[in-house]
Formats: sequence, structure tokens, C-alpha cells
Amino acid sequence: MPISGPASYLATTDEFLGHWEAADTTLGAGNELKLKDGSGRAVLVTKKDSLVAKRATVQVRLNQQEVARGDIEIRKAGLLERINQFNDKVRFLLGGTKWERALAQVPTQGDGQGNFTVPLDDAAALWLMINDDPAIADIVLMGAFTQAMFVADVAALNAAYTTYTTAGAKVTVAIEDRNDVQDVIYEMLKQYRQAVPTYFAKGDAILDSLPTLTPPPGIFVIVTPLPSPGRWVVPGPSPSCFGSHLTVVGGVVRNSSGVVSGPGSKWTTVSGGGFP
Repeated sequence: MPISGPASYLATTDEFLGHWEAADTTLGAGNELKLKDGSGRAVLVTKKDSLVAKRATVQVRLNQQEVARGDIEIRKAGLLERINQFNDKVRFLLGGTKWERALAQVPTQGDGQGNFTVPLDDAAALWLMINDDPAIADIVLMGAFTQAMFVADVAALNAAYTTYTTAGAKVTVAIEDRNDVQDVIYEMLKQYRQAVPTYFAKGDAILDSLPTLTPPPGIFVIVTPLPSPGRWVVPGPSPSCFGSHLTVVGGVVRNSSGVVSGPGSKWTTVSGGGFP
């Protein structure tokens, strides 16, 4: 099967390894097929094992990122409940005063870190000012929840965002590590296809059964600007688009991380196929 993206590398490599084993058996001991640098089949086996490990690392990093994202969402939901409770309490106890007019606008669950945490900081500051007013009793929410606890929860949310960002960086590094091994494997498979005709004559079963490396020519889609940074490794044509290779999968454009092209992208359809 040809390489159609990161998920197909192992199966394609296994197919080439099986063919290479048959070729070496036919050639006999001491005459095994070698690539330009003298590498034999055993080197490809080692590279495949490395890819298996790299792929596992990518999955671990992705899982860690998803866990961090879930932690953020849970913390945001809790803080939304508390800021609404605080606003309701101020309106009840201090309605019509300057304190009510100073209440922060409640963010939404879908807001990003900046838009979400600024109103929380405003609420925490206002809460402290009210507590410092000797004419007003300290505001305590349900469950004996205090201003100090609110501040601690906001800090924990910011820490969770840092964890998520760090996890994302680790995902990027893991994907690039995997891609580096894939690049080496791809070059080895490409050289193998070039080497076989130099070892076997036309009509030989080994030559006739040579595995395919890239898909046949077809219609691919180029999208600019890129939906996400980094190297793309799925098969596609080779136009000048930041060196990016894209393909249509199920009607959408995806990169090696599974990221889909977003709204507002500029599309260009071209003909071609296979890696440059």
C-alpha cells in the first residue's frame, strides 16, 4: 500500500520489509541488496522500531494535552459559578450602590485565557475592596467560599493554562521527532525501489512485485494560509506553499497532526500526486 500519511507508514514499511526479505533470499547470503550508503534490510527494521516508539510518544503527548484541556474546562466552569454567585450576592446586599455598578461582566465558557481571566481578576479586586470597607460585612459565598479561595482558584486556572501550553509544545516536538524518522524511512523505501531494478532483470517476479511508495496522480488541494504551523507530511503536489503538502481526506484538508483547514482559507486545486 502506498504512503498516504503518518498512519500508513508502518504498514507500508512492513510491506517493503517483506519484499526486501524475499529479494535477499533470492540473491543469497553475502549478496543481499544494499542501499547507497550500504544499509541493508536490518537498518530499515531498526528505523521501523524507532517509528513505533515515536508514534507511541506522540499519542502520550496528545493524551497529556487533552487531560490539561479538560482540567482547564472544569476550572473555568467552577469559576463561572463563583463569579455569578458573587455578582448575585452584591446585587442582593448592595444593590443600587457603587459596588453593584462596578461588577465585572461575566465571561463565557468558550472565552480564551485573556478574555476569561480579566473579569475574574476584576471581581477578585472588587471583592477585596468590599471586604476592606469597615461598614460592610465580608462577603462569603455558599460553602464558606471566601475571596482568598477565589483568588487561589484563578491562580490555579492560570497554572492550568501554562500546563496546557507546555503540553502543546511537547506534542509539537514529539510530532517532529516522529516526522524525522518518517523522512529517513521514506528515503530508504525510495532508494529500495531504485535499487531493485539494478539487482533483478525485467520480468523477474521480485521486480514485478515491487511495492508502491506513493499514491497515483490525482487531484489535491492547496490551502493558504496554513491552518497550523509546522511541517506537513501527507502526500501531495509540490507547489510553492511554504513547502507544505496537503491532501483531501473525506472532503477536508488535513495535516500530519490531523488539523483541518479553517474558515477563510484560500483554496487552489492542482493536479499531481506523490512526494516531490
